[in-house]
Amino acid sequence: ELRKAAAVGLLRLCDSTLKLEETHLTARMWHILGNTFLDPDKSVRESVMGELSSMLVASGRFQHNPPFPPSLRFVAYVSLCADGDSSGSAANAGAANVGKKSSSLRASATQCAVQLRSVCRQAQAQARAINRAAERKFEDNLKLKVMPEYSVPFALHLLAFREETGSAAGTLAGEDDDEDDVDEGELAAVQTAAQKMLRKRLKWLFDPLVQSLGSGADNISFLLRMVELIGKHPLINVLKSSNADVSALEESLDYSDDEGDNDDAINHVDEKEAAARMKVICQFAREVLLSHVKKDVNLTGYPGKISIPSDLFGMSDESPAKARYESDESDEDKPRRKRPKKSISHYVKENEEKGSGADDGHENEEERDESDEERLESPAKGESEEEDFGFGDVSPISKAEDKSPPPARKSKRGGSKAASSAKREGSAVRRSSRH
Repeated sequence: ELRKAAAVGLLRLCDSTLKLEETHLTARMWHILGNTFLDPDKSVRESVMGELSSMLVASGRFQHNPPFPPSLRFVAYVSLCADGDSSGSAANAGAANVGKKSSSLRASATQCAVQLRSVCRQAQAQARAINRAAERKFEDNLKLKVMPEYSVPFALHLLAFREETGSAAGTLAGEDDDEDDVDEGELAAVQTAAQKMLRKRLKWLFDPLVQSLGSGADNISFLLRMVELIGKHPLINVLKSSNADVSALEESLDYSDDEGDNDDAINHVDEKEAAARMKVICQFAREVLLSHVKKDVNLTGYPGKISIPSDLFGMSDESPAKARYESDESDEDKPRRKRPKKSISHYVKENEEKGSGADDGHENEEERDESDEERLESPAKGESEEEDFGFGDVSPISKAEDKSPPPARKSKRGGSKAASSAKREGSAVRRSSRH
């Protein structure tokens, strides 16, 4: 009863309208709170799953006008709410099966995905109506909080630090490497059961996200890219006190008074082992997502960038140290290197070549393009100091060119314009002198 009251009370304190969750619920305590969804007592698990279901659909104590969307960290808890093959199975961390309560929570997750997507579209439309700056702010901040697909990084981080995931990956943390006393048949059976449970948890996570869009779901390629991005970044073990901001309340709830013992009591998974587990998670996640591909529209490419929370995943060298999200650097999103503008001297040279010979058609154009590319790749002597920033030709060569006026253009009758104008002026003077 104490565990049930504490877990339900914490979930109610994380109501979006109170605005306490983001400030006071650290990533470490969020991981620890997730253990209540795998409680071996059936009444405890039913209570916390019922409370989470109410939070996801904004009903009961979480009903407000207007409704506030739940935090995506709690949407990620859906991955821990699947039942195992049997109640109390080791593959499901000894959690008690709750039957219809688990299926009901999955339906609530689908409804929550629909509501979050509606909020995301409305916020995007409002931002576009304001100005471009507001739209950029939406893309960089608000979208990462209300787009349901962004619950995936939180869920995969949760699963990577579960002991039963280590069984699925074949790397159990904290165990000796002595395999003499281990029955290979029993170990294989444990690993098979753990892998089956891991796939089921991933289906509980991805099915609501895909099925909420119907048969024409176009977010599968987005999710595949997100899973690929997550697999490329190292995980941060937020369960270790050295990597987390531990409050005075958390220190008072430590399992041991000895420094360092509490870390082992909570979790003893290092980042290297977590990365090995994440490879297996991403592999299974890809299989689950590809099972939803039925039409070509299901693999519609996502044009924008994809980000993951930097407080859970390691930052790359190019990213700013204090950035909250780590962005995708795929080929589609990388800014393409613009081809430098051609200088004035290039066009002068090109016009001279045109005047000296007739145009040979497409073959000459291809040859000129190839010569341009060669000039850009390996500039000739004298052009090595030239760097075009879009201001035309500012090279020393162009400045040293002859600035004398060009020769006078001849008129159509063969004489120059200056000679013809002089003749007209002379005749006018002679007529005036006669008068």
